Order: sequence, then C-alpha cells, then structure tokens
Amino acid sequence: MYSTVDYSNQSSIAFKSRIVFLSPQGLGKVFARFKNKDFANIYHFCISNNEKARSNCYKTNVLRGYTKGVKTCTAGICAEKGKRAPLFWHVENIRANLEKFPVLANLIKGTNAIIIGSKKNYKYSTELFDKFENETKCKGLPTTIIKGTNNEEVSMLYEANADTLYVCMNDIYKKDNYVASMKDLQKVCDVVKISPTDSIEFYDFLPKETPKQKLKKLLKFFWN
Repeated sequence: MYSTVDYSNQSSIAFKSRIVFLSPQGLGKVFARFKNKDFANIYHFCISNNEKARSNCYKTNVLRGYTKGVKTCTAGICAEKGKRAPLFWHVENIRANLEKFPVLANLIKGTNAIIIGSKKNYKYSTELFDKFENETKCKGLPTTIIKGTNNEEVSMLYEANADTLYVCMNDIYKKDNYVASMKDLQKVCDVVKISPTDSIEFYDFLPKETPKQKLKKLLKFFWN
C-alpha cells in the first residue's frame, strides 16, 4: 500500500527530508565516510531514563546517527530543519519499553519525523510502532510511515547537515536481496506513507554530488 498524508498546514517547511534507499554495499560506503566523525551509534535497544546509559536505545541532538538490525523493533528520526536531530531511536518490542515510552514521548519534537520497522504477529511490535506514530500525530509532526516489513531487516544512517536518512532494507536470510524501488518497498511492507515533507529515492550506490547539489545541501542546513 502506498499513499500520502495531507500536511498542507505544514507548507512553511521549505525543504524536504531525503530518504535514500541503498544496497548493503552502498550504505556501507556512506557509513565508512562518517564512522570516524561525530557519530551516534545505537546498538542497545532499551529505553532508559539516562541517555548516557550503555544499554540506551536513543540519542538526542544528533548530527549523525546509525543503527542496524531493525527487524521487529521500531526505529526512526525526528528532524529539525537546519539543526541537529532532536531524537534518533531504535527500540526493541518488549513490555518494559512500552511502559517506559513516556520517556521518549517527552523528547519527540521537531519539524517532521520518519518511522520505520515493526512486524505484525510479534508481541508488542505493532503496539510500540503505533505509540510513536500516535505521538508524532498528536504533536503535529508530518511523518513518513514505513511499517510492517516481512522478512526484511533495516540499517539506517541519518545525516543532519544534509537532512538525509540513508536506508538499506534487505532480506534477513538472503542479504543480497534488498529494496531497490518503490515497487519493492510496497511489496515487502504492510504500510508505506511518504509525507509531503519528505522525498524518497532508490540507488545501488549513492551518486556523486554535483556543485549545485552541494550548494543546495548547504542552504538546506542553514535554512530556518
């Protein structure tokens, strides 16, 4: 299913967040470019009252964020045009996280959001995803929803300077089978809703930027 949501009251957002789907090797090249820089890597998936706790599943004020292995979990980004991301997360579908969700609810803010993950028929998975979706809706954040993958897992990297979420969605058991088109994405997900505040692209490898694109990215970061 592919559709859009009407966020006409958000017309003041001048630039769209880019969602760029890549091959596993393509995302690997993007990751290699940033891994030794200011980087938030989420590899534990429990909500904590202490953001600095080793087991914590979220980061705030993110310049660059990365996580992998999103299967039954819910992951996403709250973006803020021209600024670091207010929230980047990868939350496991367990009861304790449902109970602690208000910790993250208080941190959800920005200009728009992107939520990815969840698998139906897994305990707490859909419920946790829905909590994020409902919270962004209550706060008036235009939100892209990519929900209910089949046999896929997701790796994703967000770069605030370019307001771009790089995504690889590939088969858990056959790593070389990955989402390479909108048709693929619709086929492997239960719900795909791309917000008018976002754009979506598909490549094997990220194309080199032209001078015009570099200028646009610079203007995008400083836009307020």
